[in-house]
Amino acid sequence: MRNVFILHSSMKYSEVNKVETYEGFCVKCRKKVTIKDAKVVTLKNNRKAVKGVCPHCGTTVYRFLGKA
Repeated sequence: MRNVFILHSSMKYSEVNKVETYEGFCVKCRKKVTIKDAKVVTLKNNRKAVKGVCPHCGTTVYRFLGKA
């Protein structure tokens, strides 16, 4: 995960928008990709995961998050 900070010219060193990017493994491309259109979802066993799309081939990509 990487945090991206966007600053306005009138604000100094303050966090305006915190954008989370997630990486997952695309089974079709067989490589790690940055998940596009990422959304945090809760599965039926109450685990959290990030669901999105591979930017290269368009396949659905999941990344399971920790229990904490």
